[in-house]
Amino acid sequence: MFRKTLVFILAFLFLFMNLASDAYGFYDDNQKQETVTISVGDFEFKVSLKDLDAELIDAFIDYYATVSTLEELYGLQDFLDILEAVTTTASPNLRLDDYLIGPVQFSGRSWSSQGRYIRYTGQGGAATTMGFLQLTDRSLDGSGSTVHPIIPPASPAPEDNVFITYDIRNALTDNLYSIRLMNGVELTTSDPVQNLESISFYALRGLLRESGEPLDVRNITVAISATGNEGDWVEIASYLIEAPPAAIEVFDPANPVSHDFPFYTFSLTQTQMDNEPASGYYISIDFDGDAFEGSRSRVVIDELRINTTD
Repeated sequence: MFRKTLVFILAFLFLFMNLASDAYGFYDDNQKQETVTISVGDFEFKVSLKDLDAELIDAFIDYYATVSTLEELYGLQDFLDILEAVTTTASPNLRLDDYLIGPVQFSGRSWSSQGRYIRYTGQGGAATTMGFLQLTDRSLDGSGSTVHPIIPPASPAPEDNVFITYDIRNALTDNLYSIRLMNGVELTTSDPVQNLESISFYALRGLLRESGEPLDVRNITVAISATGNEGDWVEIASYLIEAPPAAIEVFDPANPVSHDFPFYTFSLTQTQMDNEPASGYYISIDFDGDAFEGSRSRVVIDELRINTTD
């Protein structure tokens, strides 16, 4: 009798936990245990991106040091100025500085993220941009519409999470999560990578928030350095990132879209591999999405892989 009662209780608890999980609704979509496969040498392992937004929040809280919550972060005018330059064609009179945050974890590595501030005034108009790293979450609500906006609000409410957005899905991987670089952003590994062979990922320019948004295709560049110091970087390759087809490039929350992302590989030369220091190489991924001639850009990166000879 005791065993039957115990089995019944365990079965009830299991059912209750599943029901409770499904009941969280809107915000629970951010907590799904979705993963991507990362290759390191001949080994593959699962790495979840679902907590990237929380790491970005912590990184900004550490950066300012005077706040301890997301709501307090939204209360800082400096941070709101950053969001304005991230999400709008902000006033060319806005004055900001580049920022460097980190570490955040993805692709089996710890990274720092530098948001680059650019104020451009010239042919094609004036524009101001600030770089920003975001988590792309393609969760849908019960009606099949996107849960998250494609561009976060520049003046967020306390319940908003400006570190999570929606963008186009890679039809080749069908991943729920990716990372997105808004405007000019440089990612750098916090530590050198030993026995580095190549860096690879899928990438596609993001969707337009509305028809006519001035969004260009821009270059993404991968470089390596033995020291990680400024002036000591050697470019591996630079590629112009393609745009989605015109028929689907405008964001429609009621009509989520997917497309085959191009796959890019940045391979070290044999000489670079032979001359690698014992500690390895630092890696830089730089997206040239800054304001220029009245336009800017953003890129969705899917399944970033650091490949080694181990």
